[in-house]
Amino acid sequence: MANKMSVEVGDRTLQIVRPFDFPRDLVFQAYSDQDAIKTWFGPEGWPVTESKMDFRPGGTWHFCMTGPDGEQAWSLVRYQEIEAPERIVYRDAFSDAEGNTVPPESDVTVLFEERGPSASLLNISIAFASNDERDQVIAMGMEEGMGMTLDQLEAYLAQS
Repeated sequence: MANKMSVEVGDRTLQIVRPFDFPRDLVFQAYSDQDAIKTWFGPEGWPVTESKMDFRPGGTWHFCMTGPDGEQAWSLVRYQEIEAPERIVYRDAFSDAEGNTVPPESDVTVLFEERGPSASLLNISIAFASNDERDQVIAMGMEEGMGMTLDQLEAYLAQS
């Protein structure tokens, strides 16, 4: 399934595009509902084990993914713009359990494009402060992790 995703590396950016054979509203709902997102978000073997979401402009999503050996990876999303069901804009950062962020941070725009009654395109633009920060995240396995995450989103949508 991962070959459905395309990734383009640009100046301080990553562009991720993935088609889905599901309606745009359903894909948006999977991103915007706390109960939904924690069932599919994250790479395989790293489920969301803690999650507190306030899905609105100015709200946050503070969550923890737990790895196979019990290691924890906390993140904090700060929602800036939400235009249902077209787009979500947020600031994304790693954090600790208390929500204190650590670099690198990125600005993310997720576009949900309608491609027919039961087809959509997810277009994710990620902007970093520098190419070094972009490369640091790539070296951590971000592309592979996003591929797994979006595959899990597809599996979730198939069960919805």
